Amino acid sequence: MRKGIIDLPIIFVGLLILTVIILLVLSLFGYNIADKVQDIVTNTMRSIAEFFTGILTLGG
Repeated sequence: MRKGIIDLPIIFVGLLILTVIILLVLSLFGYNIADKVQDIVTNTMRSIAEFFTGILTLGG
């Protein structure tokens, strides 16, 4: 049971590294991914911020 719990973070780290490698390879081939990733991250952060401010507003 403990082994399964230890395996999960390793799997997540592996997927993260794999994603980074794929993005690097694609960017080497000239795909303009950096801008898209930046847009996605910015939009996600904005959504999370709005979500939390909404909760705080409702709570207060």
